[in-house]
Amino acid sequence: MKKVGIITITGLGNYGNRLQNYALQQAIEKSTDCTCETFLNKSCRLKGYIKKIIKPTHGALTKREQVFQEFNDNFIHFSDIKINNISKDRRILEYDCLVCGSDQIWNSDYPENDKANFGYFFKNLKTISYAASFGTDSIAENKKNRYAKYLKRMEAISVREDKGKELAEQLTGRTDIGVHVDPT
Repeated sequence: MKKVGIITITGLGNYGNRLQNYALQQAIEKSTDCTCETFLNKSCRLKGYIKKIIKPTHGALTKREQVFQEFNDNFIHFSDIKINNISKDRRILEYDCLVCGSDQIWNSDYPENDKANFGYFFKNLKTISYAASFGTDSIAENKKNRYAKYLKRMEAISVREDKGKELAEQLTGRTDIGVHVDPT
């Protein structure tokens, strides 16, 4: 059986990202002979790292986070691989394909949304996106070249908005970019 790694936003506390993660996992597993595992996305902006150092939570979750954690434990198949923008965990190569989506994983307004959210880890690993979103009508100028490089290496690109298709086409020069509804 083929093994698919899902790259998406995995933080606790957002109904949309938890539901789309579950829906994407189900859509892949029900329509293919693949099993899915979601990588725990630890991409974080500098402010988040500093906050964790200054005021550690000591593992205590809020009630809301506990509810989301229970949902994750019951419904999301997580890999033990943690990803971030400097990941080089060679175990990622055990996956037959990476699927990026279907959340606002490419929103350039979010400092943590960069390299990892494009599955940009190893050259010989097949990476696609499904209903991924830029979440905005434009890309920050300082990210355009990087985003173009990351997108050009993908086997297939699917976004969830017409504007996202236009942005991806402008960045890559490709004409094969699809628009699909979020699986939720």
